[in-house]
Amino acid sequence: MLEDALTPTSTRHVRIRRLLTLIAEDAACETCVIVQIPKLRVRQRFCMYGAASKDDIASAICSLYPELKSRLPKKRRPWQSEHYSLAVFEAAALGVTFFSLSEQPR
Repeated sequence: MLEDALTPTSTRHVRIRRLLTLIAEDAACETCVIVQIPKLRVRQRFCMYGAASKDDIASAICSLYPELKSRLPKKRRPWQSEHYSLAVFEAAALGVTFFSLSEQPR
């Protein structure tokens, strides 16, 4: 699973878009199945929990998986940079979104 950074709504820098493209190409060479999920889809998945920001999504992940509670950083102030442990919650949110999409009938 990868974030789909090539969607028109993506705000990722060109460097990160290129990196994600290279990762997808490299994985395809190894015959891995690549599923790209846009950030918008992740946010839509977590809106049912009232989650509008990364901090809110991380809290929602903790409600689903309490074992991650110890990794949850304090809510970020506008002048603070993002805490490095939020990447764990972004990955978990991507996984939860993927599995919720795979449960839906197609």
